[in-house]
Amino acid sequence: LTNKCMKEDVDGYAIMANKECSARFESEIYDRQIRLWGADAQAKISKARILYVNLTGVCQEILKNLVLAGVRATLCDTRPYPDAVQT
Repeated sequence: LTNKCMKEDVDGYAIMANKECSARFESEIYDRQIRLWGADAQAKISKARILYVNLTGVCQEILKNLVLAGVRATLCDTRPYPDAVQT
C-alpha cells in the first residue's frame, strides 16, 4: 500500500489508518455536497440511518441517491425472488 492513510487489516484488506485520514477521505468523496450545504450538514447526513422495507423500483432509485449523499441504509425485503422483482 502506497497511501500513508491506508493500512492492511488481519485479513489483508485495506482500511483507514486513523480517524484523521478517514475524515480527509470523506471530505474528498463528499466535496460537492460540502460545498453545497456545508460540513456541518454533511456530518449530520452521514450520521443518518434509514431502513427500507420491501423495495420497489422507485424506492431503489431514491435509496441510491440517498446513499450517494452519505446516508447509511439497511434493507429488509423478505419476499422471495420472483415476487420481489415483479413490483
